Amino acid sequence: MSKIGIMGGTFDPIHKGHLQLAEFVYKDLKLDSVWFMPNANPPHKDNKKIVSDAKHRVEMVSLAIRNYPGFKLSTFESEKSETSYTYKTLEELKTIHPNDDFYFIIGTDSLFSILSWVHPEKIFPLATLVVIKRTSDGWSKEDDIRYNDFVEKLETDYGAKIIVLNHDVIPASSTHIRNMIHTGENLDDFLPKEIIDYIDTHDIYE
Repeated sequence: MSKIGIMGGTFDPIHKGHLQLAEFVYKDLKLDSVWFMPNANPPHKDNKKIVSDAKHRVEMVSLAIRNYPGFKLSTFESEKSETSYTYKTLEELKTIHPNDDFYFIIGTDSLFSILSWVHPEKIFPLATLVVIKRTSDGWSKEDDIRYNDFVEKLETDYGAKIIVLNHDVIPASSTHIRNMIHTGENLDDFLPKEIIDYIDTHDIYE
């Protein structure tokens, strides 16, 4: 039986914040691996807002994680033409790997919106939610109370298993990074060199 973390997203592009977050979870929970799972058609995003082609996003993930022994690329969602729903992906993964434990890694924003996802009630029995609570950026006492109340609601009403980790993660977002590329700003603090070189070579985001 393996303990497997799932990092899903568009990764448009993958950045150091993604890698740092996954590394915290990998080490804190002593996972056997973290699977980075780029998606082609996420339900929560307009595809017009996904700037780069799925093949480029997959290749960038592969480049970014190659020096992390516990990180693996999964093309489980990116190879599908239909919309990727978290509950469906987890159902299929659990069928393929019935003896493994899955840990679905998300941020606080995703946690607060999870009840608006398709069939959230099917997600909770299939994976432990691992939530990274970044309290360094304007997090108030009221935010903490609201957060704790919501976690308790999910545990009580849905039987959710939730692990909360507190870490300061590089404050990067793919949208902000794409804007920086357009304005010619230095990306060294936010992107691995391999990703900067790949973006330059293939003229992505130009």
